[in-house]
Amino acid sequence: MLTIIDKKDEIKSLKKELIESLQNPGTSIYIMGRNNYSTIVIKQLIEEGIQINGVIDDTNKSVSSFMGIDVCRTDQVPRNSTVICCVIEGRLHSALKRLKLSDISGILTYFDLYLFDEEKYPAPIFFGGNVIDIENNQEEYHWLASILDDQVSLDTLERLIDFRFNCNVEAMSGFTYRVDQQYFDQIVLKDEDEVFVDCGGYDGQTTLKFINEHPGYKSAYVLEPSPELYENIKTIMAPYPRVKVLPYAAYREDCELLFDSTMDSASSISVQGNVNVSGAKLDTLIDGPITFLKFDVEGAELDALIGSENIIRSYKPKIAVCVYHDQSHFWKIPRLILKYCSEYKVSLRHYTEGTFETVMYFY
Repeated sequence: MLTIIDKKDEIKSLKKELIESLQNPGTSIYIMGRNNYSTIVIKQLIEEGIQINGVIDDTNKSVSSFMGIDVCRTDQVPRNSTVICCVIEGRLHSALKRLKLSDISGILTYFDLYLFDEEKYPAPIFFGGNVIDIENNQEEYHWLASILDDQVSLDTLERLIDFRFNCNVEAMSGFTYRVDQQYFDQIVLKDEDEVFVDCGGYDGQTTLKFINEHPGYKSAYVLEPSPELYENIKTIMAPYPRVKVLPYAAYREDCELLFDSTMDSASSISVQGNVNVSGAKLDTLIDGPITFLKFDVEGAELDALIGSENIIRSYKPKIAVCVYHDQSHFWKIPRLILKYCSEYKVSLRHYTEGTFETVMYFY
């Protein structure tokens, strides 16, 4: 049974003294990570006249400064310092573990700052609207918990709800970084003569992994709307005659779309897009039986599934779909797929220690 508890005030109470100590001139402050979140924090602290003693980067020893601030390693940080961890997307708990092993006395994360002041510290990517959706749709989340096929899925959902509703980073302590298992988890049985559709091909690595794990596959399709990435994937897949690369975004209808191609792996359909791309329904794009659908399309998963209704109804393919880009997708996606085919079993897995890579499986 799923339990949804509002812990935000409790977490804020535990962190209040540390947050307030940032205003103390005697506090030694370090920022962990060099990314968009650390940039936000550094700019805000500088604007408030708060001195930053250093930026921690344990991965790149050749970098000596970031935004004019000296870069150091965790083992060079004085123990009585306060560190704000901005490593939140992939290896959150690995970063926090290094700080704890170094006996750092004060540890905050970007999530703590966000909880205290959403205006100064904007919601992390894929966190905007989480609280409202969970508050307003608790019945849907309890329904989701009731249909999950295994205890691992239920535990995963409970921890993710705690994290995404409360910004409780401790809820993520049981997860590990294992993106190499994403989409092809052992819960999904392999079939002979697989026909695989990779929606959101990006760099082609998912399809290459599919080929490696399913050497007897019948055929594969890779959809990638970004013109540059499409050409790159065509080159990568040239040695594989059973793979067809298609320059489309999987969508609810056949149409032209604006696409933001500037965000690397997070490039997506967007009204602020910089290129025009073709959207296509899988139902009209691909003929014949499909055995395995994968969707990682940066928030357009629901639209892509709507365009795959006939395939799902006719062939009941295995489906691996990312649900972390939009909080409501945790329940809207299973509602939709089970409407198309009520015979599916449903499981949930998470593949990082932070905000990214939550996949729901239908099989």
